[in-house]
This record gives sequence, structure tokens and C-alpha cells, in this order.
Amino acid sequence: INAEYMGILSSMTSPLKAQDTHNGQVRWLTMDRPAVLNAFDRGLILAFHEELDKLMYDVSVRVVVISGAGRAFSSGADVSQGWDNKGSEFQYQQLFSGIMVKLRRIPQPVVSLVQGAAAGAGFSIALCSDIRLCTRDAKFAASFLKLGLSGCELGASYYLQRCVGRSIASELLLTGRWLESERALQHGLVSAVYGDVETLRAEGTKMIEDMLAATPLGLQLTKSGLEAAADGSIENAIAIEDRNQTICLKDDVCQQHIRTYMSRFARSRM
Repeated sequence: INAEYMGILSSMTSPLKAQDTHNGQVRWLTMDRPAVLNAFDRGLILAFHEELDKLMYDVSVRVVVISGAGRAFSSGADVSQGWDNKGSEFQYQQLFSGIMVKLRRIPQPVVSLVQGAAAGAGFSIALCSDIRLCTRDAKFAASFLKLGLSGCELGASYYLQRCVGRSIASELLLTGRWLESERALQHGLVSAVYGDVETLRAEGTKMIEDMLAATPLGLQLTKSGLEAAADGSIENAIAIEDRNQTICLKDDVCQQHIRTYMSRFARSRM
């Protein structure tokens, strides 16, 4: 990100609130523009870049959670401000789409907690997360087509068909239709649907704590292994799995974890 963009970012209150829990092991990133349904303006784009750049090398943070303030996850791009990037459209597009790449490159698993609308860029943020949980009123849409743009935008063409299959992905990208929460659950886009935001956060926290029970290295290598296996052959996937397990077996923390587990297992059989 160049100096001009960073200058804009530093001169404003961040529209992306960061909070750590679980002794600094969980970073909560909350999109905080509720008056516009957490729509993405340049400030929010830059704030995401800033946070993801820090997370890339922060091994103390083990899980990242993304949510939206107010009644929506994110309505997508803030079109109310118009398009002010004449002559630099491609550079701005890369700045925007770069968020999705970084979400997949950071070592921490990413959990999105979705309430209300997740449209356009908000949908892509959820798609690029490792786990998606939502409320009953949540709905998802790749709304780019309705803006007069291609439906294939911000990683949607890549991840959507891997989540729900080619036919449903084509339907959503070629029509811009909403996908309601129950159908999202039916097709595997989300792992669970909850009645309200409070329950969503509580159940999301339980899932996060299950992840924290793993060793730091084991958690990181599981994310990277899943990512590598998504497009490769079974031989490549197994080669990466074999490498990762060998690395874990040589790690002191993993070894301690194994010994503790084996001791507990032995006691349970007495």
C-alpha cells in the first residue's frame, strides 16, 4: 500500500475495530460502519490491509474472527460515494481484491460470523474465510452483476463453486440472487445457523476454543494443508500431509501435547 493510501488511513478513525481475547490468541475484527451496513469505502479497504499485514507475522494470534457491527455483516462496496478512481481503476481493483488473497495467506484460520446481509465484497470476505457461521436472518449475494459488472469478482468465481458446486455458484453469479441462510446451510456454504447474534457469538466462541485446544503449529499446518489440497492431486495432498505430520512430530509443543493425550488415554483404559 503506497504512502498516499497510508496517509488517508492514519488521518481517520479506523472503520475496522480490532480486539483481542483469550489472552491475545484470538483477534476479533469488526467492520464498524453500521450506518451504511458496513459498506466498503477506501478507509475500510485500507484498514483490512493494515490488520492482515500485521497478522501475517504475528504468531501469538492463532484465530481471526470477522464480524459486522449493527444489523448487517457488509453490504459490499460503498457506491454512495461514487467511483472516484478514474484512470486508476485496475490499481484500485487490485487493492480491493488483495484483501481476499491476504485472508487466505495469513497463517491463522479465519471465522466469519454473519448476520443480515453479506453482499458483494461482504460475501467475498465470508467466502474467503475458513469457517462461516450465521444467524437465521443472514443472506448472501454476489451483487456485482446488478451493478453492471462481471459476477466474477473478488475471489467469488474461485471459492463459491468450491463451496456450493458449479450449478448453484453459476446461479448466484449469473443472477445476483440472494441465498437465504437455510439454503446456505443446505448447500454447505455455512456450518451452522443460529437464532440471534448473541447465540451466534457464543457458539462461535465455543468453536474457536476447540481450535485453541490444538497446538499452534498443528492449527497453522491444517489450514495450509487444506488450502494446498483444494486444487491438487491426491498424491500432492498426501505429500503435504506427510510433510506436515513429520514437522509436527519434531516440534516440542506438539510432542508435549501427544504425551498428555496418551497419558489421558492410558488412564481412561484403567
